[in-house]
Amino acid sequence: MARFRPPVLLSVLVSVIAVSLTGSLQAAPMTSDVQAIISLGPPVNALPATAAAGPFPGNDKPTDLLNRLNNLNLFGTGITTWTLIGSSDEVSNGPFDSNPSTTSGQILLDNPINGPFVIAVKGGNSYAAYYFDNSFSNVLGFLFTTAGLDPVGSGNPPNLSHMSLYMPICLKAEAREMVAVAEVVA
Repeated sequence: MARFRPPVLLSVLVSVIAVSLTGSLQAAPMTSDVQAIISLGPPVNALPATAAAGPFPGNDKPTDLLNRLNNLNLFGTGITTWTLIGSSDEVSNGPFDSNPSTTSGQILLDNPINGPFVIAVKGGNSYAAYYFDNSFSNVLGFLFTTAGLDPVGSGNPPNLSHMSLYMPICLKAEAREMVAVAEVVA
């Protein structure tokens, strides 16, 4: 005779209700969704982010992610001076070399950077944030996927809208100077 197992049955019932209310199960972003390129190789050598958070509704800029980083201590860093350095959808692509409208790919920086920094990946109606600690140095760009964002259409990952770079204000002057030099050279 089979035994009735209420806790297991309740767990299954809650999962079925959750899926029926949301239409799908959304996986959280993973640290491997955005990887810092440290060598262009061949082959390309890239390391996953230290931590990932999201997806969050709306847009990371101008203030939503800054609020989460500076006021809510999103990644538990204790840093309260994060600032937006730029994003790939700006004129001349900000600190990036392009703004590919794809679900995965590679995006390079105009100049190498060192951690700590945060990368936001925006697509569709959501964004995710990826923290890279101070062990990252001479980062040349990023491999990315939008798989950690809210799906669009028939459940597919959205195309990249933009990628944004956030750094503590003490590193802002150095990063802005790198962007300005790159714009003069270009």
